[in-house]
Amino acid sequence: MLRKTKSVACIHSFLSVAYQDPDLARQKRLKLMRKFLPRMNKIVCVSNAVRDDAVSFLGLPAHKTVTIYNPVVTT
Repeated sequence: MLRKTKSVACIHSFLSVAYQDPDLARQKRLKLMRKFLPRMNKIVCVSNAVRDDAVSFLGLPAHKTVTIYNPVVTT
């Protein structure tokens, strides 16, 4: 029996700001993100604001995104 491998992506920054005026290389990256990110099983974002930005900017399905905050280390 074959099992399909699960795939996860992580988004760390606001994509709408990073790709505001994309050059040719960024346009290609953006096209690839719009093609492949919706195919992921889950998309991890580091904050709710980054999650909302990714959902609206890339058109990602909201039910596939989850927020996991970066840890805060205090010594």
